[in-house]
Amino acid sequence: MLKETKMCELGIKSFCPEHGWFETPFENSSLFEYNTPLRNLIRAIAYSKDNLNEATEYKWLRVTGSDYAGFYQEQMLHKPASLLGYKASDLPIILYSPLITDWSGAKLSKSLYVKQEAYKYLPSYIVNFEHFKDKYGEVVFDKLFNEVKLWLE
Repeated sequence: MLKETKMCELGIKSFCPEHGWFETPFENSSLFEYNTPLRNLIRAIAYSKDNLNEATEYKWLRVTGSDYAGFYQEQMLHKPASLLGYKASDLPIILYSPLITDWSGAKLSKSLYVKQEAYKYLPSYIVNFEHFKDKYGEVVFDKLFNEVKLWLE
């Protein structure tokens, strides 16, 4: 179990009571696991740097589920970004997709479907993208793109 962790110039330096000090370099990012709020923050800051760069030919627009709207983004994205010196107004625009709910009104959950077969009463193409693509073919990508485009309009 780690006892202490410190940021250092080239990585994170940690102390394990059994093995002593060790350093994990930032350039080997595959050794780090980021939870959802931290991944959200990292993406937003990286995308904002692209958006502020005049040489970038595009601007990032993020699309995410509406369950991440409101207080979540305020407390888990905009506030931490501000504390790190980034203006919320420079972060990419976030478009919230409609929330898909199950029969009980709860958010349709990928993990429930996969782990507990909770949605076995639904056709598999409703909860499994591969099955959706197999049923409707490659045209599905254009249909999904056009649907999301309607949200923007």
